[in-house]
Amino acid sequence: MSKKKSLGEMTNNEFLAELLILKDNPIEFLKYCQICSNRGFIHFKPYAWQKRKITQFAQTLHTKKPNHLIVAPRQVGKTALIAAYVLWYALFRPDKRIVLFSYKLAAAAEILCRIREMHAMLPKCLQRDTKVCNKDMIQFDNNTRIGISNYNANCVRGMSIDLAILDEAAFAKDSTFSDFIKSVFPTQCGRKDAQMIIVSTPSKIKSEFYMLYSHLLCNDSSFNVEHLKWNCISSRDAKWKRQMQHYYDTATFRSEFLAEFV
Repeated sequence: MSKKKSLGEMTNNEFLAELLILKDNPIEFLKYCQICSNRGFIHFKPYAWQKRKITQFAQTLHTKKPNHLIVAPRQVGKTALIAAYVLWYALFRPDKRIVLFSYKLAAAAEILCRIREMHAMLPKCLQRDTKVCNKDMIQFDNNTRIGISNYNANCVRGMSIDLAILDEAAFAKDSTFSDFIKSVFPTQCGRKDAQMIIVSTPSKIKSEFYMLYSHLLCNDSSFNVEHLKWNCISSRDAKWKRQMQHYYDTATFRSEFLAEFV
């Protein structure tokens, strides 16, 4: 079997054909992505759960159930997944408005920084020129822009959002999150193929986020709900679990690694 050509070795027609593949298949796009590790930038080799979710994100875009809520433990690659998906979405979909929300503006800015770094490490022929590129926004030459915000209801009023990312929503103040949720859903009503992705580590039970999670889990809605556990990464075995239990108290372990609402 012949080795696949690099992008630089492809003819114009081959490169255009590759772009068509990447446009519809984010898994293929991930093969060109790099992420920052303790060894510097390395090729993104997604876990099985990341492959499955990013495929579902893309496949549900034009369906009646395009939205996703994921409850997941700490340190399983949630931010890398979101950064890669948002970058893929932004590069191949013109004239879109993407907003990254988090409980702290600095947390949303960190995700945007990851996206900016991932874009800079792509092969030059896959990169887009930017009209705006700073700590608060990226706007590509296809007029798609990625902005950031915290969970402030007043910030979203008047917005129209194609892709809304809600990061660590369980850690927003209950009163703030309740008002925000009521304000953010209407921002997508007028957008064709709008999508919302909520990804969070769980926090306390009887919170506004827990109520939202429970409602979406038990009722037919536009959301696909998934609850990941500590072993969603195959290298985490019983020995790893015992080590974590040794380092953390029971409540912290249940929340941070078993992804339980406590």
